Amino acid sequence: MAGRWVLAGAAATWVGAYIGGSAGTVVAVPILAAAAIVAVRSRAVAVLLVLAAAGALSGGMAAGRIATTLTAPVPEGPVDLIGVVVEDSGPQRPAVVEPEAVHSGDRWVPWRGPPLAIGPQSGVSLTAGWRIRVRGTLRAAPGRIRGDPVAGRIGSGEANRIEPVGGPWFMAGNAVRTRVRSVLDLDEPPQALISGFLIGDTSGMTRFDLEALRRSGLTHFVAVSGSNVALFLVGWWILTAVFGVGPVRRFVLGVVGLGIFVVATRWEASVLRAAFMASAVLGAAAIGVNIDTWVAVGVAVTVLLLAAGQLATDVGFQLSVVATVGIMVGSGMFAGRKPRLFWGTLGAAIAAQVAVVPVLLWHFG
Repeated sequence: MAGRWVLAGAAATWVGAYIGGSAGTVVAVPILAAAAIVAVRSRAVAVLLVLAAAGALSGGMAAGRIATTLTAPVPEGPVDLIGVVVEDSGPQRPAVVEPEAVHSGDRWVPWRGPPLAIGPQSGVSLTAGWRIRVRGTLRAAPGRIRGDPVAGRIGSGEANRIEPVGGPWFMAGNAVRTRVRSVLDLDEPPQALISGFLIGDTSGMTRFDLEALRRSGLTHFVAVSGSNVALFLVGWWILTAVFGVGPVRRFVLGVVGLGIFVVATRWEASVLRAAFMASAVLGAAAIGVNIDTWVAVGVAVTVLLLAAGQLATDVGFQLSVVATVGIMVGSGMFAGRKPRLFWGTLGAAIAAQVAVVPVLLWHFG
């Protein structure tokens, strides 16, 4: 019963965030008014409406931030600026940088400008969590890079690293990412595929291979998700077994490990969903409460949508959630049949594929 209500709360939050992203935060007002009216008769429905209103606020504010970035003015022409990389660059993909200061005359002037696209530049790899200095020509070019809005692009010039600024989680996550990339030859297609499977880095894969994966329905192999989080946690528990005695320590160490993995895989929506589910389970165990997977997925979805309303329309997030629900439903589809491992896996695979079909048809035809 608890799982149903938690899932209902997640659904209400999702609907609110979706509507808020389209209609703005003002839609939260009538939803809250409805919650006040029905609170006398049904507190449970009132709570669902409050969550929907909170989702609408989150979705509306996220849409506002995106619109503000896309319409922000930028000083076009030659520019010399310092900023922080928030999205890595690739051989054919620009980095995303948040400006901090721009050089004007003979001094640096603080400028918290809108996010900008940098490059791509041959032979130069820009890593998230680094402060860099960029010289080049800036032009207005509103658009999105991996879903992140940018207001302009610096298409030519040079970029130099100054210092890492992301803190311990960024340092550890980037160290994991760098280690994986250093032991693999990304010019070799099989190893480039392994990089995509381990950390979601497809920069070494050709467009032909990526298109082949898309056409064959196998892009989930390079979309880091719940299975990758589970494999990482197994290795993490092995490394930290001596320190992780007891549910509280296990929770703390688990959150640290999950934070590192989220950074290493560049906060993919599917990784965030899986990481928050794992955190919910570990957190409940730390306080002596057992929760099932339905409660975990409901809590994860609700928290993420309240924190980042734009996820309501994110294709990766939608696919991750519906596939997870499909797996949970399908794992019991052939209950009682033997061997259990085979039939449980088959049921989960079928149900997950069926669950994502409507989302795929809606977005891709």
